[in-house]
Amino acid sequence: ASELERTYTASTGAGTVNLPTAVGLSGFKLQIKRLTSGAVTVDPDGTEHIDHAGQTTFAIGAQYDSITLQSDNANWILI
Repeated sequence: ASELERTYTASTGAGTVNLPTAVGLSGFKLQIKRLTSGAVTVDPDGTEHIDHAGQTTFAIGAQYDSITLQSDNANWILI
């Protein structure tokens, strides 16, 4: 799989999806869907954030919820 093809699969239990760096990926969209019943946390690369500087990780709320992120070439934005 290439650097942009990431898959997290689990039937139960918690897990973390580690994002690639947003730098150099301006406009790239990434969708993540929580299939597991356990908590799933999305973790940006290094000091990058999701939406604003105070949000260094993002928890996907419930099983079968999904989020779409887009790179602004520095961080990830929820769309």
